[in-house]
Amino acid sequence: MHVLITGAGGHLGRKLFDHLDVLPEYTVTGLDIRPVDHPNIHVADFGADPDWAKYLKGVDVIVHLAGDREPTASWSSAVRNNMDATLALYHHAAEKGVSRVVLASSNWVQGDKRFTNDPLNKDTPPGPVNAYGASKLFCERTGEYFA
Repeated sequence: MHVLITGAGGHLGRKLFDHLDVLPEYTVTGLDIRPVDHPNIHVADFGADPDWAKYLKGVDVIVHLAGDREPTASWSSAVRNNMDATLALYHHAAEKGVSRVVLASSNWVQGDKRFTNDPLNKDTPPGPVNAYGASKLFCERTGEYFA
């Protein structure tokens, strides 16, 4: 199985990349916005370089961890690095026939419930309180649309 990991140079992305990379049943490719010291982790900026989609050839699964993960992210950063990047990723994945995208979301989608005893389940309405949470809600809904 060929797995592509976005954000492969980040904390969780690199752990997952290194774990799968030693398993013989996986081929792993990584993408990150910054250079990473590994020959199979490539620099890709979804917003500036349309050529990054070439790395989707033959990919079975994308684990999408890339984005601005800061709760204090500005609106412009959340739009560019989370919403626009994820939308581009889904469009290219569909075009290239990638069968599955695993999206990392965030508890900030439910940020308004941080200091409450409100139940969290499938019927709980979202309540982002910052640009990051709102962008992750957009990413979840984009995934639902493409599914």
